[in-house]
Amino acid sequence: MGTEPAPLAALAVQYWKLCAAFERELGFASEERAVAGEAQLRFARRRLEAILGEAGLKLAVWDGAAFTPDLPASPVNAEDIADVVAAALTDPRHANRLYEVTGPKALTFAEAVETIAQVVGRPIRYKQISADAFAADMRRAGVPGHIVALLKDLFTVVLDGRNCQVAHGVGEVLDRPARDFGDYARAAAAAGSWRI
Repeated sequence: MGTEPAPLAALAVQYWKLCAAFERELGFASEERAVAGEAQLRFARRRLEAILGEAGLKLAVWDGAAFTPDLPASPVNAEDIADVVAAALTDPRHANRLYEVTGPKALTFAEAVETIAQVVGRPIRYKQISADAFAADMRRAGVPGHIVALLKDLFTVVLDGRNCQVAHGVGEVLDRPARDFGDYARAAAAAGSWRI
């Protein structure tokens, strides 16, 4: 095949992410387009697996897991995202490089809520609900259907396990560790975000 395994693996990751993004968009398509799109996705994923197999690589993904807020995610601080983007756009060392940017630690929603409770100094109760219950509550509150679909999809993707790995892109770009969720919680509390 003539392709080195490492660049091929990086390309495969991006290809798989594009397939996943396309799959999410199918949720907004007509039934006819969704059926056609799903067939294209099956073909694209099988072809990717065949190409990787020819190079002696195997695709390992965590896909299709049930919505479960018990799985941790590694939230990235918005200021870290901005700093990484600014560095990538202004420093030629980052040209043609791929960085995966996450926070420094994976945590569950319950852990995030506990962090916020500690920062604000009062008890906060976390109650886990299903994606369907979340969507139903938003519809009852008058949230437009396309926003409900977008948020339900977002939380389903965030909480299906694919975001529980911690990457080190922030450190690779900025030569410093990623900001912790606790840093965000303290800054938000200082700004009065959780005063009731």
